[in-house]
Amino acid sequence: MGPLPQELINRIVWFAERYPGAEKWYPAMPVLEYFMLTSELTGEPGRLHISYHAPGNEAEWGDKGPEDIHCRRIYYACEIGKGWVPEPETAEGLRGTGMEKFGGEVIERYLGSLYY
Repeated sequence: MGPLPQELINRIVWFAERYPGAEKWYPAMPVLEYFMLTSELTGEPGRLHISYHAPGNEAEWGDKGPEDIHCRRIYYACEIGKGWVPEPETAEGLRGTGMEKFGGEVIERYLGSLYY
């Protein structure tokens, strides 16, 4: 498991510097119903996508069957070299998204490219 790509870290820092108070969103993660982060990386081919879907929310991609909609879901799609997997601490934080409001099982899937 490797670290976040530097370009993604740079984009997060850029956003945090321009939108003071963004760190207040983190406590809201336990009750989120949906999010998607997409980043085009310079110097690397392709994009990185991370999405979360609460139970009852349909996903544009990643669901394997109709039963998936009953669980919290986190999907990673990456077109960076051989792929990207979050660091354990990052993955653990992402798995906690929606836990407070929805509880239950979380499905975590690593997908290939969404484009080819």
